[in-house]
Amino acid sequence: MRAYPARWVACLLSCLLLLLVAGELNAQELRAREPQIKAAFLYNFAKLVYWPTNAFTRTNAPFVIGVLGKDSVAGALEGGLTGRAIDGHPIVIARYESAKEATNCHVLFISDTERRNLDTIMPILSGRPILTVSDSQGFVEWGVIELVRADKNFNFRINLETAQRAGLRLSSQLIRLDRNLRLPAASQTNAPPVKLR
Repeated sequence: MRAYPARWVACLLSCLLLLLVAGELNAQELRAREPQIKAAFLYNFAKLVYWPTNAFTRTNAPFVIGVLGKDSVAGALEGGLTGRAIDGHPIVIARYESAKEATNCHVLFISDTERRNLDTIMPILSGRPILTVSDSQGFVEWGVIELVRADKNFNFRINLETAQRAGLRLSSQLIRLDRNLRLPAASQTNAPPVKLR
């Protein structure tokens, strides 16, 4: 078991900073910065999740963050994450037109433009080690994380059962940031997750 205390603290502070910055924006500024805010959330989520080792074909395989549907977050990801890596995996941004194309990515942002197709998209992705994220209202019933626009900021909701079915392990720091999630006391620990092998 490897512990990354400094990494977890940095990631937690990044997420909290995002929440605070987003909380200070007025509605117009929030809309203008929304793609960058979503991209920052996706990047920080990715740093706080462990994938099973079979999610990568080799130790330096790319870490693929995909966007399904039309959303300006794709441009923000391309502009903000070029040259970055997660756990030694160089980040690659991919745009997809169908869920079948997206079955080998690690994080998939599903645009709100795809809301009416969720009943066909999610079965294709089900059971695969993909962190599914969307800002579509009610997405948490289908996917792992729903970004929720609340007045002048963003929050998020997590579906732990969907994450577990995908073979993903979310850090306790990420789980604690979901203000709506209530865990049994025994499952709330300070220890970082163990990488699945």
